[in-house]
Amino acid sequence: MLLNLLLNGIPILKVKYTKFLGIFIDDRLTWKHHLKFVENKLSSANFIIKQIRHKINNASAIKLYDTLILPYLTYCNTIWGMLNKTNLKRIVRLQKRALRVCTGQFSRSSRDLFMHAGRLPFDSLNQFFLAKLVHQFFYDSSSLPLTIFTLFNRPSQIHSYQTRAADNLNLFIHYSRLDFRKNFIKINAPLLWNKIPLQIREIISIPLFKKQLKAHLLNNFLEWFCNCIFLIFSSKSLFMSMWLILVLISLIPVTWFNFTKIFDLDFNYRMVFIHLCFYLYILFG
Repeated sequence: MLLNLLLNGIPILKVKYTKFLGIFIDDRLTWKHHLKFVENKLSSANFIIKQIRHKINNASAIKLYDTLILPYLTYCNTIWGMLNKTNLKRIVRLQKRALRVCTGQFSRSSRDLFMHAGRLPFDSLNQFFLAKLVHQFFYDSSSLPLTIFTLFNRPSQIHSYQTRAADNLNLFIHYSRLDFRKNFIKINAPLLWNKIPLQIREIISIPLFKKQLKAHLLNNFLEWFCNCIFLIFSSKSLFMSMWLILVLISLIPVTWFNFTKIFDLDFNYRMVFIHLCFYLYILFG
């Protein structure tokens, strides 16, 4: 039975979806209409960039990406950006296509493409904004709406046990049985926040926190590279060592751009580079 809702004596019509503050909200919160809207905008932006790419340099093309593509990926991302990969696969594909056109790197893998462009992939963008929201909860909670503030709990608010997570700026992780519920901010944000290194979580300054967090999200490839070097050194299997060496040699051309600019990067990147040099010295010294 439908309820007849009135606003100032005027009946409110029930619709399948509506647009509110630039977001398409449907009656089942599937966000499929908003996803379609974003896909259309990204397709149009891709066409524009492709038509004028031959007349501009890489720096100007990246600025076009930041102007025509990035705003649609980031606007209210914490709400609709946690959908499953099946629903987001077209948006992810359009983002990669735009970056390949802007950088001219059509043969690189997706991981190297984002490293080369210095831009976050869509899933990392969602993690970035979720972490920023939790950072605001810890250091600027008065600016958060009450409905957002009550989503998160410190472990000390749930129990009185002296666990390791009690005093490390951690959040209490709520149990979720259904995969659908795992995409909620209340479930996903604490999981993400607790995995961020403590030295980043302790940063109070928002600009510095954002800079270090972006470097952390982009840092996964270099850490993986160093771990491979360590496995080569510690492996007792000759076959495994030779296989890892061949993999790393094949990656040298695509990673040279990052190593040539290593001293222009922030502290996290420099530490990874120092560890890499240390492992190489032990291996071949």
